[in-house]
Amino acid sequence: MGILKLKSRCLAAVACIVFGTCPALADTPLFAEDTGFRIAKYRAPIPESPPGIAAIDVSNVIENQAANVVLVDVRPVKIFEIKEDGSWIVPGPINTIPGAIWLPGIGLGEIEEWVDTYIETSLKEVASASETIIVFCRIDCWHSWNAVQRIAALGYETRWFDGGVEAWEDAGGTLAPSTPWPVTR
Repeated sequence: MGILKLKSRCLAAVACIVFGTCPALADTPLFAEDTGFRIAKYRAPIPESPPGIAAIDVSNVIENQAANVVLVDVRPVKIFEIKEDGSWIVPGPINTIPGAIWLPGIGLGEIEEWVDTYIETSLKEVASASETIIVFCRIDCWHSWNAVQRIAALGYETRWFDGGVEAWEDAGGTLAPSTPWPVTR
């Protein structure tokens, strides 16, 4: 009987993690009241583009690559450390659209002050006022939905590539290894 109870508790815990059916998670708000950014369950269908920001597809990304655009991958990392020189220690590189810069953590709904500074300084290093910034993550990823709004609020012309790396690969695009853009100190 003790083993059966343990197994059912383990199965309940697995269901809680995999399917998000935890009673405690049911009461968690999905959006921050003050900013409107998504703060929970980041991998879920996104019903519409962020307010005032155009969504683009793979063909638009390909067309824009020759123009003045900066591709920004905002996929997060759960475990990281930042060295004194500003470089990131992460479990490994990610594969992203060739030429994209990777700014992890900027798509969280609630960010620390250093992340705000990281966004501003990183974009100043890679983009000019005349360049459009295309923000992406993965399909059904709220990180890019949040991040594109943050970047637009800084005055940059932005586009949201909601299909991200999966749509890129599905269209026959290749991916290249990337490491996080360093933190300027």
